[in-house]
Formats: sequence, structure tokens, C-alpha cells
Amino acid sequence: LEAKGGNRAQQCLLHNRLATIMEVDVAAWWRPTSENFFDRISKGSILSLLNEVGGVALTARHATMKKSEISGSCEKLFAGEVIVEPEVKDAALAWVPNAMRFLDRIEPDELEPA
Repeated sequence: LEAKGGNRAQQCLLHNRLATIMEVDVAAWWRPTSENFFDRISKGSILSLLNEVGGVALTARHATMKKSEISGSCEKLFAGEVIVEPEVKDAALAWVPNAMRFLDRIEPDELEPA
């Protein structure tokens, strides 16, 4: 999922560096819910996200549902409140939209001493 037009898609190197140093974990502070995310995107976008997180099988389980049902199911999935395969749960709990990611993060052990 990409940010709407007008929002910069570029990453700020300073922000990425600070996020690395401070060990910022956006997913620990913000989770997508029906109200703040899933109800605001299309059903197709939600299904694409489910494919990204859990593959074809997870997407197929939701494909015939109404958008409101998928939204509610996704809210629980991305909060870690449903029983799914461990790798799907981990991926869902770690996921945040691209606009909220520090894409160029450097692992702390790769940082040069100041």
C-alpha cells in the first residue's frame, strides 16, 4: 500500500538514522484497526495486504466476505488476537504501512562509533 498523492514517498536519512539509534518500533506503538485503517482502504487493498502477510490461503479465506467483515477480522489479526500460524501472526504484528516504516534502517551493530 502506498501513501496517497501529495505525501512524500522519500525517506529522510536523518530520521532513519535516529530511528535506528533510538530503536524505534512503530508497530509496538500503532496497530491498524477498522476505524483508523481498514475501513479507509478498498477491499482489494485489504486482500493484497492479507496476501502479503499470510499468503494465498489467508487471502482465500477472506475473499468472499463483505468488506466490513474482512475489516473486523483484520483488526483482530493485526492485533494478534486470533489463532493463526506463528509466521502469519509475527508478520501481522510487525506490519505497518510504508509511510510509517523506516525503510533504510541500519541494525544497531552496524553503526559506526561516533
